[in-house]
Amino acid sequence: MSGSEILVLGKIQGPRGIHGDLKVIRRGDILDGLKKNSVLELYSSEGLKDGFLINPVFFANFTLQSFAVLNNDTAQLRLKELKTPEEAEKLKGLFIGIRLAEAKTRFHNPEDPYLFEYLGLDIYEGDSLKGKVVRVEQYNSKQWLIGLDKTHEVMIPLQGPFIGNVDFTRGVVSMVPESGLFSPDEPQDEIQDEPGDESDHTA
Repeated sequence: MSGSEILVLGKIQGPRGIHGDLKVIRRGDILDGLKKNSVLELYSSEGLKDGFLINPVFFANFTLQSFAVLNNDTAQLRLKELKTPEEAEKLKGLFIGIRLAEAKTRFHNPEDPYLFEYLGLDIYEGDSLKGKVVRVEQYNSKQWLIGLDKTHEVMIPLQGPFIGNVDFTRGVVSMVPESGLFSPDEPQDEIQDEPGDESDHTA
């Protein structure tokens, strides 16, 4: 994580239409489920890292009036406070964000957890604390938890034989006994970003 713990929900691309609507690049599907009159927090930022804002600066709160998905990547957003394209233009380039702790509380989905819900979980192998989940990566079409112990990062396949149980209430990922993933004698391969991949933690 970048350290800011402001999770990105979308980025404002610019005005759309004549009524002050916004075209937004979506990150994940959390925005899709927000209800009318939800409060959206807008931020400026130096960029993104692991789905979080780098050095975010809070800009303002706005009230959601309507939301419509345009395609897999973009959506049209209407905010109550905006009436003209000129007003919408002033928000171009800003990010819609939410604090990680709030996102975990508001959008917890026990049946199909969001990837960001794994962040910060303690990793146990038996009774031994091995590390903490610091990132979730997409690599070779698979999802990986990145665990950090005292000395190095460890890649843990989210779908596979190594994870025994995940308890979000306790904040614990339980590995199967003697998984060997945290053995210093078995160095992990470094994850390389796939071309064009900007994986996030929201879906």
